[in-house]
Amino acid sequence: MKKLYAPWRHDYVTRAKDKSKPKDQIGEVDCVFCQKFQAVDDTKHLILKRFERCAVVMNYYPYNAGHLMVLPLAHKPSLESLDKITRSDMMEAVTHSMTVIQAVVKCEGFNIGINVGIAGGGGIPSHLHIHVLPRWSGDTNFLTTLTETNLICSDFLKLYPQLQEAFKNVVL
Repeated sequence: MKKLYAPWRHDYVTRAKDKSKPKDQIGEVDCVFCQKFQAVDDTKHLILKRFERCAVVMNYYPYNAGHLMVLPLAHKPSLESLDKITRSDMMEAVTHSMTVIQAVVKCEGFNIGINVGIAGGGGIPSHLHIHVLPRWSGDTNFLTTLTETNLICSDFLKLYPQLQEAFKNVVL
C-alpha cells in the first residue's frame, strides 16, 4: 500500500462539495480561486503577488517545490474568454514568475502549462490558470516510475516568504 504524508491536503479533501454542479459549471461564488481573491489574507491563501488583472499563487497541491500558478482575477474558463490585455499581463506574470522561481529555488528548467476544460485535464476548469513548474535535471526518480508517487523535497510554507519577497518589486 502506498502512503504519502500530505497534511496540507486535509482541508481540500474534507470540505463539503456541491456535487450538483459539474466542475466546468462552477461559478464565482463556489470557485476556490475567486474565494481566495476575495479574502484579505494573502499569506493564508499563498497569494504571492496581485496585479491589476491577474495574480501569482503557489499551488496548494504542487508537483514540485516552487510550483506556481498565474490566474486572471476575473472568473474566466479559457484564453479566448479573456481580453487581450489580461492575456498579455498573464504571460508577463509567467515570465516574471520564471525569473523569481529560478532565483529562489535554483531550478534548471520549466514546464509551463494550461489545461483547458475537463477533457484537457483541468482540475478547476471554470477558472483558467497557467502552471509554472520548476524542473531540475534528474528530478524524476524511481518513486514516480515504480509507485506513481511524487516526492516534493521542500516545505512550501517555508518557501512562500522567500518567493513573496522576490515578487515585491515585480511590476507588469
